[in-house]
Amino acid sequence: MCKVPVSMPMCPSTGGVLVTELIPNALASHGSSAIACEADGYEAGQDGPFSQELYETCQGIGAGDAYYDAFIEGCMDAGNTEDVCQQATDAGE
Repeated sequence: MCKVPVSMPMCPSTGGVLVTELIPNALASHGSSAIACEADGYEAGQDGPFSQELYETCQGIGAGDAYYDAFIEGCMDAGNTEDVCQQATDAGE
């Protein structure tokens, strides 16, 4: 996979496959797409509380558990156990 500038959303080396996942997280609108939900969840898992509101927004747009799953991943990548991370999602309810 190649990295491309935001102004060029197609990757020539992959035959024109869209690479929207490489657009910086700062450009993602909260809860506006599955990619944004993943980015928001991962970031929150790293250093913030679980947002029940964003979780529900992401489910509402058809992104399933993208926010929740990314939150758990980000939380565990920050050095926490899966149990601690799951407990953190309960606190957001």
